[in-house]
Amino acid sequence: MERAPAASRATSTESPTARTFARLLDLDLSFGPSEAGSMSIPSQTRALEPNICACPRCGESLPATLDCCDACGAPLDPRGAGASSAAAASPQVRARGHAPARSGPRPRSQGVPGIAWLFLVVGLAVGGMVGFALHSAIGPRGEAGMPAGPADIMAGTPQGAPPRMPAQIMQQVQSYKAALAKNPDDLDANIGLGNLEFDSGQWENAIKYYSRALAIDPKNPDVRVDRAIAYHSSGQNDLAKTELLHVTKEDPRHKNAWLNLGVVARETGDRAGAARAWERFLELDPNGEHSATVRQELASLKSAG
Repeated sequence: MERAPAASRATSTESPTARTFARLLDLDLSFGPSEAGSMSIPSQTRALEPNICACPRCGESLPATLDCCDACGAPLDPRGAGASSAAAASPQVRARGHAPARSGPRPRSQGVPGIAWLFLVVGLAVGGMVGFALHSAIGPRGEAGMPAGPADIMAGTPQGAPPRMPAQIMQQVQSYKAALAKNPDDLDANIGLGNLEFDSGQWENAIKYYSRALAIDPKNPDVRVDRAIAYHSSGQNDLAKTELLHVTKEDPRHKNAWLNLGVVARETGDRAGAARAWERFLELDPNGEHSATVRQELASLKSAG
């Protein structure tokens, strides 16, 4: 069973806000400590009655006959039918183009069939990967002055209710909005709100704040990569590719840009483009955390012709 490459958060040579892609097949949900050492907030599930399954993203109790959660759009595994506990109902990741927004599932990507391109928790040392969109919540500043912090902001909610943010995150939202009310050109506030919108799967809102940040700081490659992933997640792969190509031209050593460019190329059927991007990534990071997986994916591309 092949595993696709998973980009990591930017290293010491890159700002820690660069978002990441990961592809998983048949992998259970799990979590590990976040990069900043803050608590991870796992997706909560409840004990279920027969023929009820738990949404892996928001913890909603749903009929096991559904293909996706009608509250947040996360895919559901029919094998959860008849489970009597949350553990038995924990889904296996199924193939899809990209994680759906909270408002519901989007059309599948037109890329290579049978491939599940998902997101990886943004952080250097997260133990597990999850089958829904995640992002680091805003917290302590990194070395470059960019936001960093705890993992998933999405927690389980009562049936029929939208996902709720922890009080700490709500305070951060209000703080950023207050900062923007005083100064619409506050770079950190625009990036911070973009990150939080990204967390909740609100891709268009994330794009809006990232675009404002780039209007203030147009040469910020990490924010541009972030916006590219938001474009990709909202089905705008042409814009995602354009953004990533821009970054690789302006900053040829930006590892995450090359890695994510390969993901977008592969998903849209450009196998040759994916191979070129991942080969360049391996030149920049031959022994990194994701290098072995990238090599496996390259071998798969070549064997498929």
